[in-house]
Amino acid sequence: MKLVHLIDDDSVALLCLEMFLGFEGFTTAKYNSALAFLSDNPKSAGCVVTDIDMPGMSGLELAAEMPKRGIDCPVIVMTGHCSAEKKRRAHELGVFDYLEKPIDPQTLVADVLRALA
Repeated sequence: MKLVHLIDDDSVALLCLEMFLGFEGFTTAKYNSALAFLSDNPKSAGCVVTDIDMPGMSGLELAAEMPKRGIDCPVIVMTGHCSAEKKRRAHELGVFDYLEKPIDPQTLVADVLRALA
């Protein structure tokens, strides 16, 4: 199964991601926060596509927390506010890819396919 966990506090962005990846044949589960994702206790294979800047827990904090909870999924982070510090931290955390918004849909699909391989 090609399960993609989508996490973004922007409901419009979340819906767009869900629709686009659904059209591409992916099964998605969507969450409006990193904490909602974690409270769902996800253990299934797949990958995570998350925004970095969210209230409560950021996407980078989520990437750091997942291994502690035994969640072994590649993480693709997205941001509208790129910085060298965020890129460095993402790299340190082993994030699969770091995408700047607006996201090119074909780049996202290619990343998700590589993350799921």
